[in-house]
Amino acid sequence: MMGLQKKYTDGSEYNGNINDKGEKDGNGTLVFKDGTKYHGHFKNGFFSGHGVLEICAEKGQHKYQGQFANGKFEGYGVFTQSDNMMYEGEFHDGAVQGLGRVTFKEKTHGVPHYEGRFANGEIVEMQQCAGAIQEARKAATTAGQL
Repeated sequence: MMGLQKKYTDGSEYNGNINDKGEKDGNGTLVFKDGTKYHGHFKNGFFSGHGVLEICAEKGQHKYQGQFANGKFEGYGVFTQSDNMMYEGEFHDGAVQGLGRVTFKEKTHGVPHYEGRFANGEIVEMQQCAGAIQEARKAATTAGQL
């Protein structure tokens, strides 16, 4: 692997390692034209492993810290919206899927608590999931330390 600093025709910029095929691979930082920024691990050109994605949107900035696979949220992580609503838990194929908890900006849980099993971004079964929340926080901390 070798280090590279490159500006792409779409306006994005990459600073980090590449593999023999010229793909982003290893640790690096990718900044998109709109200001969205990813810092973390890449594999074969995709976000993979632990990383932090700061998403610039019209209504503010959102942040995901945690695990990725094939460029998508995958595994455990913490997603915080610009209004401070936060989801801590499991993700699959880029979506909220599995055990986790939603905390609203007032730092209270919904009524009843929005903690349990999620499918397609919606809660489908209420249950305690302290283990998943702990794993999500651990993955976010690891990603933030890269």
